[in-house]
Order: sequence, then C-alpha cells, then structure tokens
Amino acid sequence: MSSGDHRRRGVASSVGEGPLSRDADWGQRAGAYSVSAAHRSGESLAVLAEFASGRHYRWAVDVGTGVGFTAFAVAPYCDLVLATDSAPGMLEEARREAARRKVGNVGLAVAVAEALPFAPGSLPLVTCRTAAHHFRDLEAAVREWYRALEPGGTLLLADTVTPEDPETARWMNDVELRRDPTHVYDLRPSEWLALLERHGFQVASTALTDSWVARTGVAPEEAAKLRKDFLEAPAPIRGAFAIRQEQGQLRFRWDCLVVRAEKW
Repeated sequence: MSSGDHRRRGVASSVGEGPLSRDADWGQRAGAYSVSAAHRSGESLAVLAEFASGRHYRWAVDVGTGVGFTAFAVAPYCDLVLATDSAPGMLEEARREAARRKVGNVGLAVAVAEALPFAPGSLPLVTCRTAAHHFRDLEAAVREWYRALEPGGTLLLADTVTPEDPETARWMNDVELRRDPTHVYDLRPSEWLALLERHGFQVASTALTDSWVARTGVAPEEAAKLRKDFLEAPAPIRGAFAIRQEQGQLRFRWDCLVVRAEKW
C-alpha cells in the first residue's frame, strides 16, 4: 500500500463511486469541463495521444472520460472507443461534443471505475486521464484495468502528481481539496509507478507535463485565500511549483504524469 492509499480510506466519494448526488454534481460541471483548455488540448492529452499512435487497436475503453476528450484523442488509432463515466451528465456533454467533432467511432456508457463491466482479458487498450485522483479506491481501479486488459494490452494513464517531498505533497493535496471537494489524493510519481508495477504492469514510457486550471467553481472568498496561500507559501513550496506573479496574474506549475504501461 502506497503512502497515498492509506489516506484514501474514509474520504468522501469520487468519480466512479458514491451516491447519485455526487454524480449529479459532476453532471452539473460538464459544461465547464467542455470549455476547459487543459482538458480540451492540454499537454498531457497530446503526449497520451502520441503514446497511442504506435499501433492500431480493435477497441478501447476510456475510464472516467468526463466529456470525452481523451476518447476523441485516441479514436484515430482505434476501430471503436467506449467512453465511460459514472456521471450521465458528463456523458451527455460528451455526446454533444462528439457530434460537434463528427466523431463516429466513440460510444458512451455509464460505468464505475472500480468495477468495470468487461470480461477479463477483453480490452486491447484502456485509457484514463485526469480522473484517477478522484477515485476513492484507486487500488481497485488499477486491479480492474489489469483484469480487463488482454495479454499484451496497453494502459495509457495521465494524472496530476505531487513532488516527491512529503511536506510539499501535503501542501499540494490540501490546496487541491480546498479547490475541489471531490479531490481525493494526488500521488507522487514514484507512488504511481510502484502501484502499477505492484499490480503486474510493466511501465514502458513516462513523461511529465504541466496541468492546472480553475474549473471547479471555487467561491471568490476561497479563491482569494488560495491566492494568498500561494503567494505567501514558504520558499521551498514556491520553488517546487514555480509560483510567481506576472502582470497581476498568479502563475505556477502543476505536474501531470503520463504513463504507457503494458500487461504481460
């Protein structure tokens, strides 16, 4: 069990698990996610698509698809992509986005990340981008990815990660939880790699990219507190996240780990 996993027990529910009200809340956010630059065309999306481009897949499943951007990005390399999410409202926005893009090989299905409705060894490709830090039971989700993949199958994962320093990691996760109450935990890169390898994956490629966007409707008073905390953070924190103010704008770096792993 990683140091992040033990903090997950007893935490509020997340994408892929929990009461209907939680999924309804995600559905209400679908419009904001559909216009989020970091989700529509972020650097992690480009890297993930590049990792997918080395071969063609019969079909793929995108877990925690949100409004479908990852499914659309890998669609050129697949005969069919099934975009799954626990929130019907997200999938409805994904349906509209697919129509706008004229993408004809992406289907939609409601599915829980920790209990995928696919036979063992049936999937050539599983993708999951910027969703895993919301999963209440990440170990279960990783087991499901491995179970559902066929031998030789590929996992493409992207998720925000903390620096390796524990104090800096705690600061970042506190900020994330204040910004977004559905946040559970961002792992360190080393924790992610250890988690995947512990469940049988062989990591083939990794990359670190930038990731941050104000997309969860933080109240103005909380946004002001967060801004103050950023600008008054200790020097090691400011250095770790490249926090600075440029022309009145708060700027900083949030890392996203992109991984291509294989089931053998």
